[in-house]
Amino acid sequence: MHPLVAVPPPSSRAAGAPDARRVGLSAADDAARRAIDFIMSRLDEPLSIPRLARGSGLSTRTLHRVIRREYGVPPMALLRRARLARVRLDLHSPRPGTTVTTAAMRWGFSHLGRFSADYARQFGESPSDTLRRAGASRFGSLIGGGAIADGTAARFGRPLTLPGRSRAGRRSGRAPSHALQQGRPA
Repeated sequence: MHPLVAVPPPSSRAAGAPDARRVGLSAADDAARRAIDFIMSRLDEPLSIPRLARGSGLSTRTLHRVIRREYGVPPMALLRRARLARVRLDLHSPRPGTTVTTAAMRWGFSHLGRFSADYARQFGESPSDTLRRAGASRFGSLIGGGAIADGTAARFGRPLTLPGRSRAGRRSGRAPSHALQQGRPA
């Protein structure tokens, strides 16, 4: 089993007893291993079911059957889980300039709203929270708990703006009208 792919434990197995399916290496076990090796070696590439099947040396039907039997999910769900795990690794130990968007795009997630929802469902926190915690633990109080790392003033909950410019980017000597209407300083 690959460490990035979470596998539910078999419920019918007694503690300590060997799994009868894994005593000998069957053709299906070998097929599942080939499929996983192909998926894990190409996580950053666009993959489809036909390409996964060709790369694994399996038919699409066999690919679905062995992946579902071994991991309990279809091949594309397994691919998504593995990619989410890679994004999480990137966000836990970010390089300078790492953002949630760059990490998600690097691992093949182009729909960021769907990515964020899948990430939260799998890991129980938003990707920005993961990055913020990593930045706070890495730099401590130097960046105010991750406020500079993601470009947001965390205590104010709004994007940072340059003095003398409105949010629309125009030079202004006064507060934007929407700030005055809401009764808050610019």
